Amino acid sequence: MRVFEYGKSIMNSTDPEVPPALLYRFRGGDLETVHRGWMTIWEDGRIRSKGDPDVRVFTRSATKPFQALACLVSGAAHRFALTDQELALACSSHNGSKLHRELALGMLAKAGLSENNLQCGSSDPYGKFEQREFIQKGQSASPGIHNCSGKHAAFLLTQIHLGGAPENYLEPDSPLQKLVRELVAKTMSVTEADLGIYVDGCSAPTFRPPLQSLALGFARFANPELGPSALQPHLTRLRDAIVKHPIEHSGRGRLCEAILRSSEGRVIPKNGAEGVYAFGVRGRRSGFAIKVEDGSARGYEPIVVDTLLRHGFVDGSQTVNLMKFADPRVFNAAGRVVGREEIVAQI
Repeated sequence: MRVFEYGKSIMNSTDPEVPPALLYRFRGGDLETVHRGWMTIWEDGRIRSKGDPDVRVFTRSATKPFQALACLVSGAAHRFALTDQELALACSSHNGSKLHRELALGMLAKAGLSENNLQCGSSDPYGKFEQREFIQKGQSASPGIHNCSGKHAAFLLTQIHLGGAPENYLEPDSPLQKLVRELVAKTMSVTEADLGIYVDGCSAPTFRPPLQSLALGFARFANPELGPSALQPHLTRLRDAIVKHPIEHSGRGRLCEAILRSSEGRVIPKNGAEGVYAFGVRGRRSGFAIKVEDGSARGYEPIVVDTLLRHGFVDGSQTVNLMKFADPRVFNAAGRVVGREEIVAQI
């Protein structure tokens, strides 16, 4: 009983060092899990938040669209005639399907490179449909299947175009990564020092800007006219590539795919590892970002859908693809309802 009372006190903590509760998860009628974190909406220069909007978060793969800008700004995308499908893949954390791997290898082939040049590491597919096929065919893990293979393929093409050595394309002082860092900082309106220097799960540099800067970046991604003038055409092309190719941007059954289809391309989303999610809204000059402290995607999925619906970012009649991510019921492996989830923070 004392443990439960302690849990209640933490649920309602006013300690500024403790992020606010975002989602409760109950088993039966008793609290089992509290998902805490921070979320913010940037809209026409105004900030609304739960928790500190200036909290610095590791954005992980949520910054892939901004990293992909380097391929366009440098001229590499033009030189290697990258298609919209390939640009969507460069922005993706994909499922690792046959399509995703073939697109990544096709990008590499344009520069005379192969899968062996990818330094993201090998992995099995991410998506459950792709995992089933992977097992049935007795396939082996490979770099091309890795969910970051599109980003890395675009990195390699850009590094070569800039005159850098392919084997050094992940080094922070390489021509490629210097440009990437500059463009990410410009898109988010932060200094390069604000980004920090860290290593992502795929060995590429990753960043830790304020959460509201990530929201601003996605407002600009969805509405390029809000961004620096030199980047506007490149943001537009990447945005439109994602809208045209939601499968290449994520994969079947993913929240990003469901949002793109349900919003008919009005909402431009991207997930990041360890509980990060962001989206921008075309025509609304808005961007949203969330970080769940415990790193759980389960902690943000219902909140993302709730935010989309309450703010009218997605029409209520177009939610069929979204509602599986917002079902308040908790099921066990046998399909029995054993609990529920409750959203306790909104902006």
